[in-house]
Amino acid sequence: MAEAYDIPFPFTELSDRFCDDMDAPIQLIDGPEGDLYNGRWVSVRTLADRAYQHPIFGLHMQHQKPRYMVSFDNAEVLHDVIGPNAHPLGHQYETGYYFAWVTSQLGDDIRPKDQEYAIGLLACLVHDMGESEHKTIERIVGGTIGDIQTGQKTSNDKELERKINKYFYQEVFPDVHPSVIRRLEEIVSHDKEDLLHSIYEAAHVLQGLDTCINALWYDPALDRGVNYLQSDSREITDQRIDSFLKNHPWFESILEAFLQEKLYSNPDPLAA
Repeated sequence: MAEAYDIPFPFTELSDRFCDDMDAPIQLIDGPEGDLYNGRWVSVRTLADRAYQHPIFGLHMQHQKPRYMVSFDNAEVLHDVIGPNAHPLGHQYETGYYFAWVTSQLGDDIRPKDQEYAIGLLACLVHDMGESEHKTIERIVGGTIGDIQTGQKTSNDKELERKINKYFYQEVFPDVHPSVIRRLEEIVSHDKEDLLHSIYEAAHVLQGLDTCINALWYDPALDRGVNYLQSDSREITDQRIDSFLKNHPWFESILEAFLQEKLYSNPDPLAA
C-alpha cells in the first residue's frame, strides 16, 4: 500500500481556518431555488464531510500516493516541506482555504455571495475526488486516473475523470440539486470561464506558489524534490502566474497582498 499521512477525521479538524465559511448553504433537491429560509439546504461542511469520509472516495484517498511523490525520494521529507498540500485530501481542503482567502480580497461589487460562494467553496473542497483509485470505480466506471501532474492529462484522462466525477456525485451527493451539480462540474472540469472558475484557478495558482516559497526554507541537497520545487516547479508556477495575470488583471492586487503576507511571516525565503 502506498505511504499515507495520518490526517484526522472529520476532515474539519485538519485546519481551524474556515470558521463560518464552512456553514455556507447548498441547495438540496426539493428546496425552492433562491430561498435560503424555506426548503431544504445543507452546509458545505456537511457535504464535504460526506466526501472525505466516504469509503470509495475520501477514506480511500487517505492511503493513496502523496502528491509530488514522483519528484521526491523520501515521503517524510515531502511531508515536512509541503505539508497538507501533499496529501490527496489535504490539497483539496487547502484549495478551499485559498478560495476563501482570494474571495475575501475581492470588492463587494464582484465578490460571489450566498449560493454561488458556497458552490465555489464546495468545488474546491472536492475537486480531486475523481482521482480516487478505489477498485469499485475501476469496476463500475471502467478505470481510474489517480493524480497526474499539471499539464500532463490527456483528453482520454479528462474524459475518464468526468465519468468518475459523475459517479461521485451520484454516490455522495444524490440529494443535491441538479443545478448545483452542474455548476460544480463546470468549475472542476473547466467548462465555463466565469468569475467563480477564475477564483478557483487563482486559489490553485497561489497554492502552487506557496508550496514553492515554503521549499525555499530547505537545502536542495536534502532531497531532489526540494530542488525540483525551487527550480522547475517554480518556473512553471511563475509562467502560470504571468498567464493568469494577462487574463485576470484583478489578480495583481491579490498576488501583491499574498506576497506581502508571506514576506511578513517568512522574510528570509522570499529574499533568497
